[in-house]
This record gives sequence, C-alpha cells and structure tokens, in this order.
Amino acid sequence: MADMQKAIGIVCEYNPFHRGHAAQIAALRAEFPEKPIVLVMSGNFTQRGEAAITDRCTRARAALSSGADLVLELAFPYSCLGAKEYAKCALSVLERLGCVDTLAFGVRGLDRELLLRLGALLRSEAFEARLSENLRNADAHSAYAYVREQTLTSFVPEAAGLLRDPNHILALEYAAFGGSFALCPVERKGEDQASELRKLLRENKEIDAFLPENVARIYRKAASEGRFPADTGALDQALLYHLRLHGGGAFLGFLGERVRICAVQSASFAEFLSRAKTSRVPIARLRRGALLEYLGAEPDDTLSLPLYNMVLGASERGRMLLRTLRKKSRVPLYTRAGDLKRTDDPAFARAVRLAADADAIYAALIGKSGDYFWKQTPNYEQIVNFSESS
Repeated sequence: MADMQKAIGIVCEYNPFHRGHAAQIAALRAEFPEKPIVLVMSGNFTQRGEAAITDRCTRARAALSSGADLVLELAFPYSCLGAKEYAKCALSVLERLGCVDTLAFGVRGLDRELLLRLGALLRSEAFEARLSENLRNADAHSAYAYVREQTLTSFVPEAAGLLRDPNHILALEYAAFGGSFALCPVERKGEDQASELRKLLRENKEIDAFLPENVARIYRKAASEGRFPADTGALDQALLYHLRLHGGGAFLGFLGERVRICAVQSASFAEFLSRAKTSRVPIARLRRGALLEYLGAEPDDTLSLPLYNMVLGASERGRMLLRTLRKKSRVPLYTRAGDLKRTDDPAFARAVRLAADADAIYAALIGKSGDYFWKQTPNYEQIVNFSESS
C-alpha cells in the first residue's frame, strides 16, 4: 500500500488541461510511483483574473482521468490574486494538509540552481529589509510588483525581467515559499500551450489534436452539455459596464479617474486594458482588480489564508488519502457545498458567500442556474492513469 503520509503537491489551473499537463503527471507518477498526487486547482476564476475556459468540475475530471489522485479547489477570491499572494494561499493549503512533502511545478528555460538561489533570496531578511526601504522611497504610483522586481535585480542583476515573465513568476514564488516541501521543478516544453488553446477556442476552432484522448472525450461531453467553452466574452462586457458606471474601487481606485475615462473611451474590455495599462500597472493587475471589484471582494477578503477547501474529486487512492486527511488536515475539507452554510463564524460565512456569488456569475457563462455549483458532488474516479487508448 502507498505511504499515505507522503504526497506530491501541484498548484494548477489546467485552463484547459492538455498533453503537456498529462506528461507532467505521467513523469511524476513514474518517478514517485508510491506517492499520491494532490492538486490545488483554481476554481471557476483564474490567477490572471479571467473566467476559466471550462468549469472546475470538468477540469478536475480531466486531471483525475490522467493520473491525479485528489483535487482540491482554490476558490475565489484566492484564485484571483497576484502571483505572490496566489502562491502563498495555494501552498498554505498543501502545507496544512500535513501529507505533502514534495512540490512539483513546471518551469521553462530557468536554471534550477538560479531558481533555488532566487527563492532563498526572496524569503531572506536582507531582501525584505531592502524591499521595505525601497517601498518607502518609491513614488505613490509605483506598483509593489515593480519595486519588488527592482529590489531583486539589485541583488542579482541576471534576474532582470524574471518577475515579469509569466513562465517564471509562479516558479519563483513557489521557490520563495520555503516551508517543508522538497522542490521538484519539471521542465516544460514549447510555448504556453494553454494560452494558445484558449485563443483557438475563442475562434471556434478544434483543439482535440492537443489533448489526450481521454480528456478530449471529457471536453466533448462538457460541450454537449453547454459547459465547454464558457462564454468568457460576456463577462468581459459586464466588467466594462461596471467600470464605466463606477470607475475604480477598492482594487483599482489608486488609478483615480483614469479607470472611468479609459472605460468610457473603450469599445471593449480588451481595449480598456490596452488604454489603462502602464509600465508599472500591467494588464493582469487591471484584469484582476476589475474582476475582484465586480464580484464584491474587498482588500480584507484577500489577506487571510483560505478558510476551507472543497474536494472536487478523487481517485480510489485519493479517497483513501481523504479519509486520513479528514482527521489530520488543518484546513477543513468539504465534499458538499451545502455544508458550508452551517457556520456561525462571520469571516467563514463571508468567504463562502463570495465564492458562491462568483460561482453564480460563472454559471451564467455556461447557461446554468445560479445554484448550479451548489448541487455538484465530487468526481470519484475508479480508474487511475488512463491511457490515451482507453
């Protein structure tokens, strides 16, 4: 029997799940055959501030059919934070489970030794002291991420640009987290395939050639039920309307009237992002801020670690692990959304309401009722390591 006290953790979005993701899981399964693979996966909204191209249940099933053992949700608003906060929240879930000792993540073209060196520097007292000084001396419009990048480069000049490269940002944050994890970076091949697949889907083009056959079947079934792909353009229009009416709020108010003016002058949300971005305020931050404001989040909602986790699915081995985790995990695990309402804790109740409101909005993007996700139960896969011919 596998050692259920030791597992591999992966933070992921699988937006959408494709052959590269399947290859990573297969490589980990081959290297660590006795370890369960535990995923913390973004829910219906992703770290870039976008609606996922298909719902969390479909993406969880794709991962389980390709060898994952347990899929937990990183819910809104934690799934829509900047890289540092996103990594902190997701990795805190894995850490508090008490069973994950290895953290696996994809990285492209970044030397392992440099990655580990930078990770150690980012969590050092010397770095934090210089960062604090630089933040005090920065002008009022300097973004935290910009000042942090400049501080890192002052220590390691060859790190210039790494904290702006989407291929490296999260890898560096994972390395910086520290904790009790052994780091297992896995080299990613080729370009950002998930981004390209989302583009193809928005153009109504087929993507089956980029998918394992078992995953293609899952997506075809989701498509037949109206869940794939989601109408993400409808959300973009809603965000534009919101910004025209309200301008910047809790997350974008620092840009002042610029937000409303750019929204009024823009014919689409994409045009707004192009107009409003600056060298220190990138598109991803604008998109996240607009989404957080539209869905009713406040800055205080993003300061705590996740107060609970929904179980999205498990393999047979994952269900065995889940029985152990129910007793030892320091973050509560739920399999039925209805159970989340049974609380007298105001902070917990607010976290549940924010996630439920976000899911209700997402349900509209796939033509479902507002309580659609409250009726879902976890995917329990009896077959692990699907072959592509199965």
